[in-house]
Amino acid sequence: MSGLYLVTIEAEPNADTEDFREYGGAYVNAYIREATEAAALAAAQREIAEAGWTCKSIESIAYVTREDFTDEDDDLDSFEQALVDGVVLVFHTFPIGADDDAVH
Repeated sequence: MSGLYLVTIEAEPNADTEDFREYGGAYVNAYIREATEAAALAAAQREIAEAGWTCKSIESIAYVTREDFTDEDDDLDSFEQALVDGVVLVFHTFPIGADDDAVH
């Protein structure tokens, strides 16, 4: 059964990017085809950095297979594409100031 790692990371855009003027941050789902969890995490952080974002925190990491998705699941396309390409990043952005009122 073929699978890959799904890493979710909270990130913020680097100050020298156009995204910095538009977004306050993002939760990034990184679908990564690597042999180990550590390698998947390193690859996810590297790919996000290459996209011009800084990783703030690791929200989750899990090994997933096709059976973890339904045919109606929007994430299925990302999973299947990552099996082919090795990596797919999906940025769920939020506006500037969106987390200012957050209570932790």
